[in-house]
Amino acid sequence: HESFCRGWYAGACGLISEDVAEFAVAIRCALLTPDTLRLYAGAGIVSGSEPAAEWQELDDKLANLLGLLSQGSRP
Repeated sequence: HESFCRGWYAGACGLISEDVAEFAVAIRCALLTPDTLRLYAGAGIVSGSEPAAEWQELDDKLANLLGLLSQGSRP
């Protein structure tokens, strides 16, 4: 019941060949366009999840992505 288009969010990502098929759930991803970089992260919310801990997990995942991106920009 969201009032916005979620865009990319989770889902399966992987490969299929004659010999192998391998998939993973993409709960971290990035979308690069000519003028924008958007980072996405998700969490596995279940009945026992604690909202504050899940939010912290999302912050940590996004911080990891940002850290990877900024590694190449330091002198």
